[in-house]
Amino acid sequence: MRKYLASPLLADLMKGYNERSGNRMVASVYYGARQVTSGKPLQRPEDFRDLRLYVPDAAAYQLFATALDAKPVSLPFNSLYGALKKNEVEAQEHPLGTVRAKQLYEVQKYVQLTGHIYDTLGIVIGKAAWARLTPAQQAMVEKTLADTAKWTNVGVIASELEDEQFLRGKGMTVQPVNRLPLLERVTKRSTPEQMGARPGDFAKLQALAGAAN
Repeated sequence: MRKYLASPLLADLMKGYNERSGNRMVASVYYGARQVTSGKPLQRPEDFRDLRLYVPDAAAYQLFATALDAKPVSLPFNSLYGALKKNEVEAQEHPLGTVRAKQLYEVQKYVQLTGHIYDTLGIVIGKAAWARLTPAQQAMVEKTLADTAKWTNVGVIASELEDEQFLRGKGMTVQPVNRLPLLERVTKRSTPEQMGARPGDFAKLQALAGAAN
């Protein structure tokens, strides 16, 4: 993620967004890796079969559930805690910071470190607001927000490790999983291009992931 946030690939994607929208995306902020929590261990793709798994109502999140033959459940986020407590939903996926902040450790026992989606948020200035700034103001605002985003990214990455320890302290079992079988299931169901990626972008992303530090 650190490599991606500083990569020419992200810069090119941001440039394309700016050109097509007329807005100004000045930075991208890491939001966190999405992990699965549950009331029972989930180590293999087969463990997800028929599992009532909460996922947001968006294509990429839904794909993760359906590719593993789980039963995707979408409901208002403020209803999630109660649904887990009543076992109307058996598992859910969010960044660990959300699990901690919303006290989902009270109604879930396991954290599977699936890291199946890495979320980012764009810092975007609307077209009209950007146009009202002078070139000097634009440069100042862009630099300030970009610098702030870098420190935010460092903080989020560090907090994920702290969240793991916090959740263990609350009695949750935090466990890694073999992500490769999960990835294979997902890629059999859909290609990055079918999900809206430009041809070649996924290969560039994989090259970043495999690059030496």
